[in-house]
Amino acid sequence: MPRLLRFLAYESCDFAVARALRIAGHDVEAVAEHSANSVDRELIRRALESQRILLTEDRTSGGWCTPMVNAAQE
Repeated sequence: MPRLLRFLAYESCDFAVARALRIAGHDVEAVAEHSANSVDRELIRRALESQRILLTEDRTSGGWCTPMVNAAQE
């Protein structure tokens, strides 16, 4: 049986990605479905606390992701 994964889809993530992952049986929480203008630090904290993989299409996220993960863990 394949291992199902848990994802948190950031607002920038195309909803088609979330839909395809859900169809494949994965647990996807899409931020756009229940909040707008989310704060990056809070999303990273939420992903860490709920043990979800953060999905984003923001190509600049590499610059803030590592420091934000460290800050969210403090």
